Amino acid sequence: MSATPAGWYPDPDDRTQLRWWDGETWTQSRYTPPAGDAPPAPPASPPNALRPWIPTIIGGAVTAFFALVFGLTSGLAGLLTVLGLAALLTGIYVTITGRRSWLRLPSRNIGAIVLAVGAIAFVVGPVYGAANTSMNSSLDSASIAEHSSPTPSATRTPTPTPTPVVTQKEIQEVAPIPFERVNLDDTNLDAGTTVVTVGGVDGEQTTTYTVTYTDGVETARTVARQEVTRQPVAEVTNVGTRQPPPPVEAPAAPAEPAPEPAPAGDCDPNYSGGCVPVASDVDCAGGSGNGPAYVDGPVYVVGSDVYDLDRDGDGTACD
Repeated sequence: MSATPAGWYPDPDDRTQLRWWDGETWTQSRYTPPAGDAPPAPPASPPNALRPWIPTIIGGAVTAFFALVFGLTSGLAGLLTVLGLAALLTGIYVTITGRRSWLRLPSRNIGAIVLAVGAIAFVVGPVYGAANTSMNSSLDSASIAEHSSPTPSATRTPTPTPTPVVTQKEIQEVAPIPFERVNLDDTNLDAGTTVVTVGGVDGEQTTTYTVTYTDGVETARTVARQEVTRQPVAEVTNVGTRQPPPPVEAPAAPAEPAPEPAPAGDCDPNYSGGCVPVASDVDCAGGSGNGPAYVDGPVYVVGSDVYDLDRDGDGTACD
């Protein structure tokens, strides 16, 4: 309960006027007295008697809620921290403003005391929580070490050496057998001429191996059998040995007889080798000419071919 009785007192917010103190808190009734006048009668009581306690109820509910939450989650350390923070803020407010706040503190001095207590609780709470956590950890470790039974040393059992898995399998490999080349002399072919009469074909040889595997890896290989599965075919080439006959020499051309001189006055001097008569026209005997004179050839043109006997112009007429 407040030690100050109800009455008109200087307003903390405005010293030029008076404000009604109901014994617990400042009301909203203010009065500015004229000089020399007495204070007016006390104001009527507010219709709602719980109104001054509304801030206290709200503030207490909020503080209790956070205290409960932090107390359940963090224990005594969380509870001290929340209560200390609430007291610290309330003490600061009352000390500065002089108002009761939600805790309805009667004076600034009480507010300063609450401020100091809240500050101590706000600092001690986290420190206590850290120390308590460290102590609990040490006790838990010691308890675990005390109640835990010693672990018997395990006897190492030698790992048995696995038995290798050995298997065998036959595989075949085919290798070519190169064919041979054979040359045969052929008298029906000229020397220097070759003809392939039989084409060569490679053969095949099949080798069967017995392969040993140890754990899937080849470790040995032996020849089980070997056989020729296809015989090679030799290539045959005929080589000519026939010599060509010697070349036949052309017979020598017979020597031309020396032209006989024509009798003077009877033979035309433009021709030699035969007598070409002197006439109005001379044709080759056996030809298609109509004379009247004819000459048996061959005769040779030694001058002008006046009778046109050398039709091909090779110098020999009637040939």
